[in-house]
Amino acid sequence: MIDNKKLEEYTRLSQTAISFLDRANIPLPRGLYAYFCAYVMEPPTGLSELHDIEEMARELLAARAANSSASAIGLIAAERRRQIEVEGFTSEHDDEEHWSPSLTNAAQAYAGIAVLQERYADVDLSCIPACWPWDAKWWKPSTDPVRNRVKAAALIAADIDRLQRAKAEARAKQRGTGGRSE
Repeated sequence: MIDNKKLEEYTRLSQTAISFLDRANIPLPRGLYAYFCAYVMEPPTGLSELHDIEEMARELLAARAANSSASAIGLIAAERRRQIEVEGFTSEHDDEEHWSPSLTNAAQAYAGIAVLQERYADVDLSCIPACWPWDAKWWKPSTDPVRNRVKAAALIAADIDRLQRAKAEARAKQRGTGGRSE
């Protein structure tokens, strides 16, 4: 059985790690996220399990610290990988689910909140911008304006990729039917 002090420490580390995972600047495999969340839902029963979770949380936090000095392009690429690997927002998902300009509108919302954060000390992050294209449960701004810009840039990158795929597909169809290509 775990004593209360250890359980409090576990809870604190779990909350910190889950918060980090929700805003990760590094790609995390979906399985690792699920594994960690399973422990949060059902706390460990023995000290060895607790030690494993504490070690995992410390490693994730260390990875976050190491990643904080990455270049803007590196941060954006890592966020896009996170969107794909953790959220499941693959190119297939983007092609099937996102009409133009939904990804760009979402990027606009995150970029806009970042500008407000730099201009005003107290920004209500629960207030969803009018340009937000999806359900409120997907609005997850960070308290860090740089993080919000990274999210915006990764969404723009996803939309550019989507548009490029659509353009390539249209060219291929046009060539296949004997039409003129660009």
